[in-house]
Order: sequence, then C-alpha cells, then structure tokens
Amino acid sequence: MKKLLLLALLGALGTFLPMAQAAQENHGRIAFSSNRGNDPNVYDLWAVDPDGNNLTRLTNDQAFDLDAAWSPDGTTIAYASTKVDGNEHIFLMNPDGTNVRQLTAGNANEYQPAWSPDGHSIAFTSDRTGHPEIYVMHSDGSDVSQVTHTPDPELNHRAAFLDGDKIIYGHAPDANTFVGPFTMLTAHRNGTDAGDVTPAGLVAPDDPAVTMRAGHQVAFVDNFCSICDVSDVFTMNADGTNVRQLTSDFGNNLDPDWSPDGRAITFSHEDPPITFDHADIWTMSADGSHLFNVTNNPADDVEPAWGCPGKGGDCHS
Repeated sequence: MKKLLLLALLGALGTFLPMAQAAQENHGRIAFSSNRGNDPNVYDLWAVDPDGNNLTRLTNDQAFDLDAAWSPDGTTIAYASTKVDGNEHIFLMNPDGTNVRQLTAGNANEYQPAWSPDGHSIAFTSDRTGHPEIYVMHSDGSDVSQVTHTPDPELNHRAAFLDGDKIIYGHAPDANTFVGPFTMLTAHRNGTDAGDVTPAGLVAPDDPAVTMRAGHQVAFVDNFCSICDVSDVFTMNADGTNVRQLTSDFGNNLDPDWSPDGRAITFSHEDPPITFDHADIWTMSADGSHLFNVTNNPADDVEPAWGCPGKGGDCHS
C-alpha cells in the first residue's frame, strides 16, 4: 500500500469523536481497494453505491490492486496492480471489471494514475529512475514523458491534474523514510516548475485530489500533529489559499476523492488504534457536513474513487 506511515502510532490521544451519519443521494459508484476476500494479504478492487448498496467485486487475483481512478467520462477505471510480475503496473478496465488492458510494463513500479480533464492523458508515479517521479502518458499508454526531475532520494507522488497542462503533486525530501516536511508542488506537464502551493501552518499536506466543477478545488490530507499518526481531510484553492479543515477527530482520514459534480468527497477512515488494517469508506459534503459510513467491514477498505459509469461522467443525467 502507498499509505504514508508518517511517524509513531496513535498512543493515548483521548476519546474518539464519533462521526455522525446522514442519508446520501445515490449518484454514481465508488471504487475502492479491500482485502475482504479470502486472503487478507491480497487487495482487490470493489465498487459500491454511495449509499452502501450494490457491492460488487471488480478484480479477483492474488495481487495488490490499488489506486482506482475513474476516467472523466465514466467509461474506464485506471488502477495499479502487481498481478503480472510483482511490480506495480498501470491497467485499465471497464467499470464492471471486464476488458482489462495493461498500459505500463518493465522492472519499475508504476502506480497512482490520475486522468487529465479531457481523458486523453494519465499522470502517474514511477520509480524507473531509482526513486519516485511524476510522469504523463497518453491514455493508451503511449508517449510517456517525465514531468519531475529531483535528486535521489526525494519523493514525488500522487499527482493530479489542475487543468490540461498543470499538475499538482506531493513531495517529501526522503522517499525511503517519508521524513517531512511534506510540500505540495505544481508543475507544467512539460516539466517546468509552476510553483509551491503548500498551505501555511500544516505539518504534512499530501495526497491532493482535484475537482474541476468547484473552481479547481483541491482536497488533501494533513498529519494531525508532529508526534502522532492521524490525519484529517482539508480543502483549498489551487493556489494554496482558503484552506478549510473538513474532518476533526482522532482517527486516520486518508485518500480523499471528489464526487464528479464536486458536491461531496469520499475518503477512508480508520478508528484508533491506528494499525492501517481496518479502514472503512466514508462520504461527506464538500463543506465537511453530512458524514456517512459507506462500508462497515472488519477488513481494510481504502483508496476510494468516485465516478459515474455509463453517463458521460454526469451522475445526474
């Protein structure tokens, strides 16, 4: 898993503040990774309605299937899998798990795919140079180009398109230990720097996700404190301004992703003690209200991605 083990485990931080539940409109589907199959050491992709109904299994192999990402038109899911040779590679499939095709290959690990707004390109992370950098390719796997060029052992990862040209991504000075401080940087897809948009006053902002339908808003996570291992979900403008904290509890809130209409956010939540093995999928409104527990399973449900299959990316059509 590409979860960030930032520092120590939770310890005695007090009583967890429970999340309230609220009815959710049933629009679209949420794909996520889970080890709820027969082998707890294997993560497959599953999909569920935002109200928790119609759970279906999309992959079934002895591998790690992670990092689901819906194409803007809702016809395709990109994801990373170790099923070919033990290395992570980028694959595509239909929303029902059929028509699987492999985009990347080789000795490197390639993961965390993210679609451009027009669906013609995919950004991803690869360690093909020896440490993680950001790359972009056409959605058929051709014309791969390197976006970031940083010295070893720096870490660049979890890119998202801000528009057709600009990319936002997480950065840490040490890819081996995830030692902070984390920053969020932007770059043009041709590799030129576009600026540092790290919000002031946060410990470890990371994992940006962008919605195009809410003024280029960015959802991200930040570590709760410098001596614990809990995170909360925040939003901000694409330039790092107007930061808002959406969750506030002693759990671990990770992997935010926007609903296609920008009205809601899905994320994974784990109650204390934080062991990175029993998260569930939640949703909330874009202002942090109307929290809803989508999955409730003793397994580990993580990395949700919200899409609208078969509707041209419009959940309300």
